[in-house]
Amino acid sequence: MRSLRASGDFEDYMAFHHRQERQRNYVSPPQNDDIKLAA
Repeated sequence: MRSLRASGDFEDYMAFHHRQERQRNYVSPPQNDDIKLAA
């Protein structure tokens, strides 16, 4: 984190990190029968 701040890339990195986290956590599951979800 210190190197990101020192290089001036911290804001860009955090924006990328938040986009990736949102995609990982909130993208809907696949809509096919190949993947069965546990009940």
